[in-house]
Order: sequence, then C-alpha cells, then structure tokens
Amino acid sequence: MSAKRIGGDWVENIDPGSGKKYYANLTTQETSWTWPEDVPREEGDEAEGGAHDEEWDEKLDPGSGKMYYFNKTTQETTWTKPVGYKGNTKDDSENNPANWTEVDDPSTGNKYYHNSVTNETSWTKPACLE
Repeated sequence: MSAKRIGGDWVENIDPGSGKKYYANLTTQETSWTWPEDVPREEGDEAEGGAHDEEWDEKLDPGSGKMYYFNKTTQETTWTKPVGYKGNTKDDSENNPANWTEVDDPSTGNKYYHNSVTNETSWTKPACLE
C-alpha cells in the first residue's frame, strides 16, 4: 500500500509490523502514531485517526511534576495531550477514589496508597478516601 496524503507535508502509512496507522512528515521526517495537530481533519477522520482512550494513559512524571501520555499499544510517550484524548485530567485522577488502592508495605508493615492513573504513592490517606 502506498502512502496517502492527508494534508500539508503529511502522509498516512501502515506499519508492516503492527498493522497500525502512522503519520510521516515528508519535509521534517517526523513520524507519529497520532494524527498531526497541524493537519485539519475531514469528517469521519476523528474515529479513525484520533486517540482512543483505552490506548493512552495519563501519567505523572515524578522528576518534573508534569503529566505526560503513554500509549500502551505503541509504547510512545508524549508531553502533548493526544488529539481526541478525553481521559481523566490530573485533578480528576487524584480525586477519584476508584483510582486509589491501599497497599501494605512488606518491608515496614505500614500501609500506603497508590493511584493507578497518576502512579502517585502516598503514606498519607488521600482526602477522597476519608
């Protein structure tokens, strides 16, 4: 299959290894698993090329304190929210009791709390669990 022009210098291709769509800029040589932000979508493209929430996780980078996005399918990470991603915001993730689990620390026997969305851990019980 040949590359399909989608706008500007961008083309859509199929990765032979995974069978998934990817996008390439012919001028800059940039490639991406997500639809390029600077290319407008035509009607019907959103479902095909947009981010699917089940493929992406929003995570907290402990070094910078900033949120980033991790694609479970492609292993891609990005600081920019994927086009079409509608997942939890940082605030929603931290305040949703369903995202927190109480865990026993095997080395101390103390309990701590783990947020499965942000990957945050805390010795203090989160307010949303009070």
